[in-house]
Amino acid sequence: MKRFWLLTFLFTSSILVNAQTGKLVGVVEDGEFGNPISYANIIIKGTELGAATNSSGKYIMLKIPAGKYDVSCSLYGYYKLTVENVTINENDTTEVNFNLLLDKKLFEKLPLQTQNDMRDIRKDDPGKFANLYYRKSFEYSSGRYIPPDDEADKRSIELFSLDMKAELLGMQYKKANDTEKQQIKLQLEATLKQLISSLEVARKNDVNEIEKRLNDLKKSLDNITNNKNKVIKERIDELLK
Repeated sequence: MKRFWLLTFLFTSSILVNAQTGKLVGVVEDGEFGNPISYANIIIKGTELGAATNSSGKYIMLKIPAGKYDVSCSLYGYYKLTVENVTINENDTTEVNFNLLLDKKLFEKLPLQTQNDMRDIRKDDPGKFANLYYRKSFEYSSGRYIPPDDEADKRSIELFSLDMKAELLGMQYKKANDTEKQQIKLQLEATLKQLISSLEVARKNDVNEIEKRLNDLKKSLDNITNNKNKVIKERIDELLK
């Protein structure tokens, strides 16, 4: 008998908990082109609940406690968008859609041709555009986003621009006819040759800078090793003045 009441209690509790929650669904699209955006992050503020959009730009979140929430959508390369006071009702589905706009400040330092290339990539596949931008920025700028704030990093912008051009040509090739494919393939080969040559120069410069830094460190180490007692005495005198 006790076992029966325990099972009944657990079953009833489960029904009550589920009845107090709702579901949130929606679609995320590019605000300019209307294409679905994959990999966008949907977050319910003030909670640990979140989701990511699929290849169709759709997302779904289950078992959200009933109440009012602010729901935000973000993806690198786009302005973050927040919808306030979204009502989640018990045992019901709420739909919230997002149209994300490009964060143009991120691209204003890039060459115009590169901006156009990236726009074409975004028009074809916004999710791929955001992923490429995020990944390639780090690859060519030692952990900093492109475009960098320092004019000394023009080399990084050049590498980034060439890689974006190659990505666009690859996308165009898949949609081209046989005649166009031959021309695109030649352009892609020329672009990649230029990219590899520029990358080779960049890496040689990096190696030279590292070797110079290493030599400076070796000199510092030799100085410390050969003058330990002197360094200690000078430091003691300095601290005990």
